[in-house]
Amino acid sequence: MPRRRQPIRIESQKAAVRGLEAEFKNAKAEFERVTRLVDTNAVTQEEHDRKELNLRSKQELLTSSELALKEREQNFLLAIESAAAEVARARSELREAIAAIPLDSLESQLALSEAELQRTIIRAPIAGQILKIHTWPGEQLGNEPLMQLGNTAEMHVVAE
Repeated sequence: MPRRRQPIRIESQKAAVRGLEAEFKNAKAEFERVTRLVDTNAVTQEEHDRKELNLRSKQELLTSSELALKEREQNFLLAIESAAAEVARARSELREAIAAIPLDSLESQLALSEAELQRTIIRAPIAGQILKIHTWPGEQLGNEPLMQLGNTAEMHVVAE
């Protein structure tokens, strides 16, 4: 049963107990009234016995309902304790998992990966404009240059 329903069921059971308490008080008052009247022969012994049976029945229902309420409250408290233990266990497992991570090894792997990344960057020996690309990403390197680079700030043209 989802934990969020348990407080609602407890409140429902408390309402049932209050209703049965009212019924019990009413049955008790009726029984006491009939008991006084039976001595004056205004009420039959049979009516007295019925009211006594009704009183005992209401008392048993009330007791049963109170026990059910206590059971629900205890189950709710157990559910809360169980959830707290589960949270504590999860936190402990998290701490163990964090402690088990080899940080030194991961840091050295990161440094190695960064060094490899730096080796993949092509740096031009001079400032200039790319005039033509001979080798594109993913192509195999050959003996020819990757690209042609030129200083376009000052250019001379040879014309025929």
